[in-house]
Amino acid sequence: MKVLVASLYELGHQPLSSLSLAGALAERGHDPEIFDYDRADSGDVLSALHGHDALVISVPMHTASAIALGLIQSAYAQHPELPVALFGLYAANLAQAELPPTVGLLASGETTSDVLDWIDGLGKGDTKTSGGPKAVTRTREKFAVEPSTLNRSLLPPLSAYAKLSIGGVERLTGYTEASRGCMHSCSHCPVPTVYRGRIRINTPEWVLADIDQLVAMGAAHITFGDPDFFNAPVHSMRILRAMHAAHPDLTFDATIKVEHLLEHRDILPELAELGCAFVVSAFEHTSEQVLEKLRKGHTRGQMAEAVRACREVGIELRPSLLPFTPWTAPADLVGLFEFVHDQQLIGNVDPIQFTIRLLVPAGSLLLEDPQARELFARSKGDPLSYAWESPWPELDALQRELADRLPGWLEFLETWEIFDKMYRLVCSRLGFVAKEFDYSMERARTVPKLTESWFCCAEPAETMIIAPVHLSRRPAAL
Repeated sequence: MKVLVASLYELGHQPLSSLSLAGALAERGHDPEIFDYDRADSGDVLSALHGHDALVISVPMHTASAIALGLIQSAYAQHPELPVALFGLYAANLAQAELPPTVGLLASGETTSDVLDWIDGLGKGDTKTSGGPKAVTRTREKFAVEPSTLNRSLLPPLSAYAKLSIGGVERLTGYTEASRGCMHSCSHCPVPTVYRGRIRINTPEWVLADIDQLVAMGAAHITFGDPDFFNAPVHSMRILRAMHAAHPDLTFDATIKVEHLLEHRDILPELAELGCAFVVSAFEHTSEQVLEKLRKGHTRGQMAEAVRACREVGIELRPSLLPFTPWTAPADLVGLFEFVHDQQLIGNVDPIQFTIRLLVPAGSLLLEDPQARELFARSKGDPLSYAWESPWPELDALQRELADRLPGWLEFLETWEIFDKMYRLVCSRLGFVAKEFDYSMERARTVPKLTESWFCCAEPAETMIIAPVHLSRRPAAL
C-alpha cells in the first residue's frame, strides 16, 4: 500500500510521530511518504495524494486538527474513494465533527499498531466505514511500535526547521523524544486527556540511534520534546550521559515542570555540564487562583525559586505563559508582567506568550469540574473546542488588541521594547499606573532560544489555521 502521511503543524520541528509511523509502515511492507504541510514551499497535499492508496493525518495539536478538518473535506471532494485515518493526541476528538464517510479511523495515544492494522485491512479490501470512523484511545493496552530506524530523508533538511539561536549564531537543531505521555494532570493540558497520568518510554538505544542520525545530518543541538523530561529522570539522565559521551559538543533543551526542577535540584549542575542550553517550563501564570484552577502543582514563589536554581548552574529558564483565562483578573495580568520583569525574564519570554488565550478542547479535563464547566459553551465556529468569555470584557478586548499589534512590533522592535509597549498598554487599558522599569540589563543580555516560538494550549490564531507555512517562516504572522 502506498500511504501518504500528512504532518500539518508541529511547532517548527521535524514531525517525529509521522516519522515513527512511516518507519513502522515500511517495516510492515508498505510504501510511506511524508508530506510536511508546515514546511511546504510549493505544491499542496491534495496534489501529493495522486497515486496513493490511503491518507493518514497527524493531529498532535488543536491547530493541526483545525487544519485537518478542511483538508479532509477537500480530499473527499477530489479523491472520494480515498480512505483516511487520523492519529495523535487530538484524533479521537474529531469524532465530535461531521466527517466524510471515507474517514475510517481516529487513533489517539499508543495506537501505531491500530493504524498498521487499519492499513493492512485496506490492502485486503476492507474499506467499510459504515457507522462512522472507529475511534481508539490507548495508553496501556498497546505500546507504540519502535522502528529500528527513522528515515529522516523522507523530510526536508534540518535547515528548513527551527534552529537554536545562541550568541548571535544559529545551530541546526534536531528533535527527538525520550518518553511520551505525562504523569501529571494539569487541567488545561491535552496530554492527560489521553494518557491519564501514564508515560511510555522510548528505549535509550532507540533515542541514541536517532540522535546519531540527527548529528550525521548536521544537528548541533537537540530538542527533547517530552511533555516533561523529568517524568523519568533516571531514564533521561542515562540518555544525556551517553549522548554527551558520543557527542561532547552537542547542546540540548528540554521541557521540565517547576516542581521537578526543585525536586531534582541536585541534578541541575550535571544537566548544565551535559550541555543544557535552556529549559522550557510551563509557568502559565502568577495568579495563585489561576494556578490552582489549572492544577499546575506549583506557586508563584516556587517559580521564582526555579529561576534561581537554574541560573545558579548556568541554565536559562524559558517560561511558557497562559495569561488570558476565565479566572484572570486585571490585577493578575499586570502582576504577570511585573513578575517577568522582576525575575529578569524579559529576554526569556517570546512576546507571543503574553497574548495567549486558554484553549478548551473537547475532552478537556476542565470540563470535568462542574463549576468550571459552567464557564464554557460549545464554540459555534469550531466543533472541536469550547468558547468562554472573561468576566472582565476589557481583558478580552485587550487580548485581541495585543495579538493584533504584535506582528508590527515584532518586525521593528527588540524583545525588551515589545515588552515595554505591551506592559504600558496593559496598564493603560486596565487603569493601572505603569512602573518605570530599567531595561539596561535586558539590552545587554542574550538568551538561548529556538527561532520559532514554543507554545501550546492556546486558541489558534486565524493565520495559523489558514497558512501555517507563513507562520513558520515569519513568527510575526502569529
